[in-house]
Amino acid sequence: MSTLPRLLAFWLLASASATCSPVIMSHGATIDLDRLIRCIEMREGASWASPGGALQFTKATWNDFSTDPYRRASQPDKARQIARKALFQAIQRMERDGIRPTVWLLALRWNCGYEGMRRRMLEPWSYADNVHNLYYDHDFR
Repeated sequence: MSTLPRLLAFWLLASASATCSPVIMSHGATIDLDRLIRCIEMREGASWASPGGALQFTKATWNDFSTDPYRRASQPDKARQIARKALFQAIQRMERDGIRPTVWLLALRWNCGYEGMRRRMLEPWSYADNVHNLYYDHDFR
């Protein structure tokens, strides 16, 4: 299956369900977006009741990926759905730009935005390190 149909199939699955299968990228690696989102929630350390919810969406980022009111960023199911959408679009853009998506880069993108990720992708970044370590910790659930 070529990349575009595979990505389209994932997008349909991700849009239709609260949980989704891992994203299979053009280079054959996979990233489990639900696991990555749980790691980001853990790293952010905020409560769902806080502005931006546990995923700490900024109002601008929320508006980039959702037409729902910003207050819905505090609703776990909706916020995770929008996070999957944002991360999936970041994966697509990285692949178009010739960047191999990794957990570390997606965490960096979450923390700094896409252009910030591009500027900092060769620098050490503790936020991305922490999310990466959580993602690959076999004891993390």
